[in-house]
Amino acid sequence: MLTPLKVKIVAQACIIRFDRGEGTIQEIVVSYGFTPDNNSLINAQMVALRPEIEIPAA
Repeated sequence: MLTPLKVKIVAQACIIRFDRGEGTIQEIVVSYGFTPDNNSLINAQMVALRPEIEIPAA
């Protein structure tokens, strides 16, 4: 499992990449190669940071 700090860092990186138009939020999260459990933590953090970003259910 990622530490809470790493989850926040990766979530922010995903948001930045999404804002730059590098792909869908789901494609960006999966591109990091983390486990589905870690992806869920990252998704939850992104929702907390930017609730307007729609994150599809897994």
